Amino acid sequence: LWGYTVAVGAEASVVRAALMFTVVALAPALHRRAGSLNALGGACLALLVWRPADLFEPSFQLTFLSVLAIIALAWPLLTRLREVGNWRPTHETPQPPACARWWRLLGETLYWSEREWQLEMEHSPWRCRLFKTKLASRLERLHVQRLLRYVLSVVIVSVSVQVTLLPLLVLYFHRLSLASILLNVIVGVLMAWLSFFALAAMLVAQLAQSLAAPLVAVAEALSWLMIHSVDPFARLHLASLRLPEYAGRAALIYGIYFLTLICLMLALARWRPLKPLRASHAMTKAAALVFVAVLCLIVAHPLSEGRPDGRLRVDFLDVGQGDAALLTLPDGTTLLIDGGGRPRFADSRRETDEGEAVAAFERDARSIGEAVVSEYLWWRGLSRVDYLVATHADADHMDGLNDVAHNFCVRAALVAREPQADAEYARFAATMQEEHVPVQVIRRGDSLRFGAVTIDVLWPLEGTDANAPSRNNDSLVLRVKYGERVFLLTGDIEEQAEASLTRSPTELRADVVKVAHHGSKTSSSEAFIAAARPQLAVISVGLASPYGHPNANVVERWRASGAEVLTTGERGTISVSTDGKDLRIETFIKN
Repeated sequence: LWGYTVAVGAEASVVRAALMFTVVALAPALHRRAGSLNALGGACLALLVWRPADLFEPSFQLTFLSVLAIIALAWPLLTRLREVGNWRPTHETPQPPACARWWRLLGETLYWSEREWQLEMEHSPWRCRLFKTKLASRLERLHVQRLLRYVLSVVIVSVSVQVTLLPLLVLYFHRLSLASILLNVIVGVLMAWLSFFALAAMLVAQLAQSLAAPLVAVAEALSWLMIHSVDPFARLHLASLRLPEYAGRAALIYGIYFLTLICLMLALARWRPLKPLRASHAMTKAAALVFVAVLCLIVAHPLSEGRPDGRLRVDFLDVGQGDAALLTLPDGTTLLIDGGGRPRFADSRRETDEGEAVAAFERDARSIGEAVVSEYLWWRGLSRVDYLVATHADADHMDGLNDVAHNFCVRAALVAREPQADAEYARFAATMQEEHVPVQVIRRGDSLRFGAVTIDVLWPLEGTDANAPSRNNDSLVLRVKYGERVFLLTGDIEEQAEASLTRSPTELRADVVKVAHHGSKTSSSEAFIAAARPQLAVISVGLASPYGHPNANVVERWRASGAEVLTTGERGTISVSTDGKDLRIETFIKN
């Protein structure tokens, strides 16, 4: 049960569990029959009276919806299946179960006992013959009925919980687990054995630790099996599906999903296959059809991206000390230019007091590409990114693209260099090969056309060795033109590359400029700023940069040229869009 919860703090989880089971325990003491839904509702109410804000906590929502799924879906299904499988003519249930034939055969296969029926007939004053499936008696003779009942019970519980939690799993994790349906069967057994051996090891250790060592070894082996049982599925890309979400008005689909699910839960609670009621099932069938349709819309997400609106849009993402910009073209084509990432230093080791070099501690946290870039793309409803563009092979630009390639369908990757000796690029190239994403080198003089949008590659120079080390001055510089509006994306180029660009006949005038190298003092020369003369200068930088970015003099130079300067660290994601004439600017954090 608690395996389906997401705890936000151990203390909150302990208190939540204690209150829930306190309500369950007190229900019989109130001289009333304990009802599972009543107990769940009481625990929920008690927690919300104490801390009303918990209603909006993922841990609270996942915990109670998991329990609700077991109470209102899994348990009624298993109960009805057992009733149908065990049916025999009695005074209360003289008629055969009113249900689908496949449901009756499934129930009989798992729950019908021919031995018990023969014993009952031997002590009965009357005789009758029941036409049950022959497979039930065969499984009973092979002593596998109980095992199959356990497997089916775990599968039904797993599916019920995932179906109930589906919208929340998409909104909070953008993931639908596939392997868990099978793995819960195995892990449930492993957890039972692990508990037994761990407890036995603790008790035996009180006598002698040497005697407990074999038990500890078995417990560790069981724990390892549990942890790594998902690995084969992950290698085959069958562990889970990554799903985007519906945002805005389209998010109403989740409300329809829960509404129809509640209708089906109520219908299931009223369903009595052994005592059929004369009632119309039209509403239940309609709710089931709508539920299945909405379920398919959420999982297949054909409408999550929305329709192209004919505007060119650039979203400068807040990835801390790094670069990431999503370019969405008027026809819906997407280019992710850099993906952020955490800088890696040449030597991350530290020395102990004894002078021994050990690896420095790194906090176990999700990467920028997973936690920020991918999350934003899923929020936009995207399940694919047409092109990944790596301006150069620095970790704060390229690292996040690896996560995006794993999480999304990608048509191709565009790079300026292929420095195989560079560890960061080698990792990127390996990811592209693993995900079957072709890599194309582009340089100055190349031009990409997408309808009315033209993307010109201004830098690096053509003819430079593609295998040369990727430095800041080797960054891709892109000029994006749509109608009367121009965007200039500069990577991490410094004064040397800027000087070459200003001396060339290339038109640098732009409406929006992504300031080079996070506003470093080594970039944004006066000549380059004068050539660009933008309305808006966007600096991708963390709120508190350890490198002192952006440099105050650089910011002042851009402002002196007449540009409005915005930083992602202060304003969050900065979105700029145009229809070719107007220019709209939106920021996540308003003034």
